[in-house]
Amino acid sequence: MDIIDVTIRESVYLKRGMTEEKALIYLKEYVKLMPFKEVRDVEICFLDNLKQGTLLYNEEYIRSCYEIVNERFGLVAVLHPDLVDLNKWNPDVIKLFRTVRFMINKPINAHTEEIIDYLHALGVEVSLNVIYLTLKDESFVLDCLKIAEKHLVERFCFADSCGGCTPTMVRKWVDYIKLHNSNIALNFHFHDHMRLALANAAVCFDDVDIIDASIYGLGKGGGNLNLEAVVFAERKTKGIDITQSEVVSYGQLLYFLMDHIFEADWMTSLENYKNLLIGLYDCNLKEISSIEEKSGGNYFEFYKLISQK
Repeated sequence: MDIIDVTIRESVYLKRGMTEEKALIYLKEYVKLMPFKEVRDVEICFLDNLKQGTLLYNEEYIRSCYEIVNERFGLVAVLHPDLVDLNKWNPDVIKLFRTVRFMINKPINAHTEEIIDYLHALGVEVSLNVIYLTLKDESFVLDCLKIAEKHLVERFCFADSCGGCTPTMVRKWVDYIKLHNSNIALNFHFHDHMRLALANAAVCFDDVDIIDASIYGLGKGGGNLNLEAVVFAERKTKGIDITQSEVVSYGQLLYFLMDHIFEADWMTSLENYKNLLIGLYDCNLKEISSIEEKSGGNYFEFYKLISQK
């Protein structure tokens, strides 16, 4: 299962939200510290003018992101197709993206199909992202799948924008896709309003190709699927090892993001990461006390010690 890290794009909604300047600083550390091989792509911006603000179509920013990450990660952008003017795009910039994702909230029109063909001509993968999934019915999804098949769209994403999906609903849509278009790569984007994002992800570990997640679950509303939690949960389920270097490096990345980028409460985030590791390694109270004593209150020393267990 591949992961699209949506931390940058989703964190524009935070109080101390992401900007192009912050994103470039962050990405330089990100390529050094992100330890998880599951992370394939990084979503960095919108390609439309949905609102005045940050992370919109900015050629200099896109080129800079590409130069930083291209040896390790692909770039992903998202757009609202009705707000796109193709005449304003520079194809040499657009083709730096591995994938461009369309937010689909109403029937797909000819303009949207034109954008799909434009991107494919540049060698860019396309994803149709059905947003507000809990408000959509099967006929709407089937119409989108027909367009996907017509244009050989590579990815199809169900986006739980309201955060109201349950595991039963997730299984329903997984089975629906298998029935109607088993060749397309299946992607889910979960929000965590009902604290079901990880449970929703867990029921499709063996069926989904791609899943969206953000560091510490940062994102709009109730937040997104927590990246560290979904990696650990899938690996624990499948018996895949997690190395000490992965545990520590991710903790360092989390600290950098919270302290240096958002100037936020890094101690709470590191404490929550510590608790996640306690669950991962099945530590009892005696073991926790012993590790805490040996670490002397240093979170990174705690991470090293617990990952030796």
